[in-house]
Order: sequence, then structure tokens, then C-alpha cells
Amino acid sequence: MTQVTVGAYVCPSGIFGVECHRRRSALHIERAFALPGHLVTAHDASVQLTRALAAAGVTHAGVAIALRGFGVVHHVLDLPPGTPDVLTAMVDRELVRLDPSLEDAVSAVVTLSSSPRAVALDAASAQLAGAVDSATVRTFERQLAESGHALRHLTALPAAMNRLAEEFDHSEDVSAFVASLPDGFFVAFFLGGAMRLAIEPPGQDAADDATALAEEVELGVTLLRQQFRGADLDRVTLVGAVDTVNDAEPALAARLGVPVSRFALRDLSAAAHAAVGAVLDAASAAPLSLGGDSGAQRQRRERWKTRPFRLAWLGAGVAALLFALWAVLKALDTRRAASDLAAERRHVQATHEPARAALVDPSGARGLATNTAVAQPGNAPTVRAANEERRLTGVLIADERRVARIDDRLVRVGDVLRDGSRVTAIQPTGVWIIDKNGTWRLLTLSRRER
Repeated sequence: MTQVTVGAYVCPSGIFGVECHRRRSALHIERAFALPGHLVTAHDASVQLTRALAAAGVTHAGVAIALRGFGVVHHVLDLPPGTPDVLTAMVDRELVRLDPSLEDAVSAVVTLSSSPRAVALDAASAQLAGAVDSATVRTFERQLAESGHALRHLTALPAAMNRLAEEFDHSEDVSAFVASLPDGFFVAFFLGGAMRLAIEPPGQDAADDATALAEEVELGVTLLRQQFRGADLDRVTLVGAVDTVNDAEPALAARLGVPVSRFALRDLSAAAHAAVGAVLDAASAAPLSLGGDSGAQRQRRERWKTRPFRLAWLGAGVAALLFALWAVLKALDTRRAASDLAAERRHVQATHEPARAALVDPSGARGLATNTAVAQPGNAPTVRAANEERRLTGVLIADERRVARIDDRLVRVGDVLRDGSRVTAIQPTGVWIIDKNGTWRLLTLSRRER
């Protein structure tokens, strides 16, 4: 069964989702859906999410969530480069220091992209860290599973917006990424392709207040200049074809004095873009995973990067290759042995057939005869008439068992008769024996006895 991929922006103001399908390397957005509501707890949000999926007719979906509210926290930290385990330990310490309420939390950290411009502005070592209470993750996992879905990925809103900017905006300038979402504004600043500041102002009473949005972005520019000297804003990008603010573009351009453009995928809202960003983050090589199977996939990739794991995996591969080579050589030896055995059997049959054919009476009567039609080499044993006292009265051949009755005695191949002759072959039409002096004889069943 093919699983549908759904991206969902989950916030206190409702559920805003997109249904996607990945074809080759492209992500195709089939449709968008929304179920607004006033959500207080994570349980409320998880129930509303399953209702939204059911109302949209979506079944058996793998869901990637960009979460805002419900205890999720995020910070852009200046940390030195390090391995994921070292960075995680440092992030856990910093997050607890910044938010002491984080006790039983799930945390994650990713290194943000950098560029020469980011290095020049001392913004090349940025780490995006996020955390959420583990009970919140379990709530979404359980509710989705009970409805026939699966939690593929859970991340913080800034990670989803960062993926959108990385995927569709490759500029090196200093820019602001602004989204007017149903539950409030989101503003992120990028320096040389690296997100270095994310601001989430408290929800506005007047959702369509363009002046309030312009003031929040201007305040963010002030913080940016204080944190990174010489960082002057070059442009502003509004996310989404439509948003909750009227006349946002002229208000921002007038207040900030920089060009303002709009980035939109089809006719999707800013909230739907956040949902798309969650899908992009889930599929990335280094997702900010706070829940779902994306975290396990990243751990597998990180283990592969470590030298001991690579060596162990390569060692197992070499061992499997050697075993396969041994099996092939063994099979070839078996086939060669079987071929040699078949050739030996054909040789024996070719040796016996002429003698047996010469001993058959043309009249059809079967009995003991002398082979005078076949010339034998000088040193080879000859076939002569069998003694009259020998009588073959029965032959039994069943599977691999061959038994004959000679002079009322049951014999098998290899048995020695009373006069010292030996049974060499038992065939349906007769029995070959060889005397002590090397003479071959063929005993056949008479017509009456057959």
C-alpha cells in the first residue's frame, strides 16, 4: 500500500496541511486543506489533526509536522563545530539553562548552512536547536496511529521555514523571511544563506495590522545590527500567496526602505508553506527531528559516518562476498563431479551394450549365448558361454536397490558366487558376472521365467 505524504502546520489556531507526492527528485503538491480551531493542549491539537485528515479524505498518511506552541522551544546558538553526540550534549545544557522547565524533553540540533558572506559576518557556526516535551511527541504518535496514520517527522517552525529558504532562495545578501501566520507573525533573518535570527512576536489582536508587522520586522533589524555589526538589510521576502495582513508589501517597503517581494508556491497560504517546509525538512539529510522515524533515519546516517561502523559494515560485506565466492566454487565442483560421474556411466553402458546386443537371439528367444560377433583386444577378458548349471530366475530393481536370484540364491552387485565368480551388474534384462580368470558372462531370464 502506497503511503500518502502530508505536511501539517500545527499551531494553537488550527491545522493547515498539504498533501504531497514525491516523483523522482521533485515534490508535487496535490492540494491544501485546513481546519481552524482554538487548540489549547497537545491532545487537542492531535485530535484536530486526525479530524482534518479525515475531513480531507486522507488515509494511511505519513505525516510531517511543523509545530508551534504546545511547549516547543527553539534557539539559534553559536556553538563550535562538533560531532552530533557532542553537539546534542551541549544543546541540552544550553536549552535547560534558557528554559528550566525542560525536564523530560526531546531535543535536536542541526548545523545551519554557511557561505563566504556568512563567514565574513561571523555567522558561519550557527546551530539551530529545538526541544519539546516527550509527552507531546507520544501524544501525536499515539493519536495518528489510532487513526491509521504514522508520524514521520515532527520539527519546530523555524526548521521548516529554513528549509523553504534553502530550497528556493539561494541569495548571498542579508534578507528577512516574513510569514503572516494565523497565530501570529514569524520573522527570520538570513546572512549569506545562513539563518541567524528567528523572531516570533506574540499574537496580534489585529491580525491584519500591516503597521504592527512593519514594526516587528524593524525591531528585528535592530537586533540583527546589534548582534552582527555591519549587517544591513538588503531585502524582505513575504511568504505565501495570501496572508492575514492586508497591504503588507507597501507597509514594509515604506518602513524599512528596502525592496519587498513575495514568494509563493501556487496559491498556498503562509501556513501551507510552513507545512511544505516540514516535508522538506523530513526528507533532508540533516532534519531537526523531535519525533517520528526521521530521527532514527538520521541516526543510521550518522552511525555510517563514523569510522568503526564503516569498517564493521565493510568487514561484513567482505565476509559475505567471500562466502558467496566459496559457494560458487563449491557448486562448480559439484557440477564437475556430477558431469564426470555421468561420463563414466555412459562409458560403462557403451562397453556393455555391444556384448548384450550380440547375445540376443534374432529369433526372439532369450537364453545363454556365445559372443562371437565382437572382437576383443588381445589382453581384454572375453565373453564366453555361460555354464548350463547357472540359472537366473528373477531380477528386482527398485529405486537404488538391485537384487537377482541365481540358482535360488539372492545376490547383489559385488556378491561372490560359490565358484568364486563375482556379480558386476544387475540389469532389467540380465546379470553380468565375471569369473576368477577375468571372463565375462551374461545370465538372462528365459521367456518362461520372465
